[in-house]
Amino acid sequence: MPMRLWQTQRYAHEQIAAGLADGVHEFIILAGRQVGKSTYSDAMDLYWPQVHAGTVGMLASNDDDNRDYRRDLLVQMLESLPKEYRFLPRINNRFMLAWPESTTGQAGPGSRLMFASAAKRNAFGRSRGLNYLHADEVSSWPNADTNISALRSALAERHPRRLFIWSSTANGYDAFRDMWLTAQQAVSQRAIFLGWWKHELYRLEREQRELWGVYAEPEPSREEQQWMRAVTHEYGMEINAAQLGWYRWKLVESFRGDETMRAQEYPCLPSDAFQAFGDKFISTALLQRTQLALAEAPTPERFVYRWARTLDESAVEPVSHQKTQLRVWEPPDPQGVYVVAAHPSWSSAPDSVQCVAQVWRVWPDHILHVAEYTVDQAAMYQFAWVCVALAGQYRTMLPPYFILETGATGYAVSQQIALLRDHGYGLSPQARNS
Repeated sequence: MPMRLWQTQRYAHEQIAAGLADGVHEFIILAGRQVGKSTYSDAMDLYWPQVHAGTVGMLASNDDDNRDYRRDLLVQMLESLPKEYRFLPRINNRFMLAWPESTTGQAGPGSRLMFASAAKRNAFGRSRGLNYLHADEVSSWPNADTNISALRSALAERHPRRLFIWSSTANGYDAFRDMWLTAQQAVSQRAIFLGWWKHELYRLEREQRELWGVYAEPEPSREEQQWMRAVTHEYGMEINAAQLGWYRWKLVESFRGDETMRAQEYPCLPSDAFQAFGDKFISTALLQRTQLALAEAPTPERFVYRWARTLDESAVEPVSHQKTQLRVWEPPDPQGVYVVAAHPSWSSAPDSVQCVAQVWRVWPDHILHVAEYTVDQAAMYQFAWVCVALAGQYRTMLPPYFILETGATGYAVSQQIALLRDHGYGLSPQARNS
């Protein structure tokens, strides 16, 4: 019997086929729970190496248990295929499926599919030259940045029949989120979002009278209308009462009212999936509304600092590429009032490695983010100079308010600012005497 695909699986298949037709060979799949992502990829793991002779492929799982589980499913799936659609492997062990090459009287693709685990400390795919990859549950990989980089270095990026699939549910702000954001802008990659609302079973039926009356009949709230409009605008999908009722039911009876966890496990939009957990000062609905508004934000001007021996000899230069230090959405307004807020590396926590300085324009009833400096690490005196430069740039009829995280390295930044203020330390003799 042919494999019956869910709508989510058909959508993934169509997007991959369309991408390959456009010359795209790398796909980043972000999915909610239980939408058929892994089952579809398992079928592709068998299809691709048996159809494309000489494939060197890999199924990379997040740990040993999942590697062994996925391998067992693949073996069962292979054995269930009609004879005309399968080749008997010559190697079938814990680490590899390998098919024989074609010989006289015997057909075979001569392909290999290796099974790997991100839990292993050795680098992925070393000396392999992979032209097929299924990287599964990347958000759950240990040492994800290292493992992703190692695996990327093993990809045969010029092979004409290459296909690379990185797929995962979300797990906070991590390396997979960075991959997803990159794929949305990339030319050689395609981002595929499998929302829960594409799955035909994620709905209530009128026959479920008690559930229907409680969850499906009430009109959509303002917050629900917000994401429903966004889904229609972005994906052309109208959310009906049956789907909305199911989504409400999951919140109450599966997630005990935890909107953050529901958003991660069953995201309505890609931005919903990547949640930061902990004490919540801002509601999930407000965060979603803010993220939707980002799509309308203007494109910032981008700059980098060219540091010299002193602050006044240093320069700020415009750049056109995405990798930049300073982004400016709005230049200083003479009538504006501003706040400069700064966070040095490691000042708030041992793993808070970024230096960030933000500029906000403030009104009595709201604030607006107008500029931001961000680097992974910086010398504390240079970050102090950035803070002073931004405060000077956004000084209008009133000096800007300045907020600094003074824990740990933040104290060193405050000392540098005090030395600059009191003694001109960091300025050239000419500037100090002017």
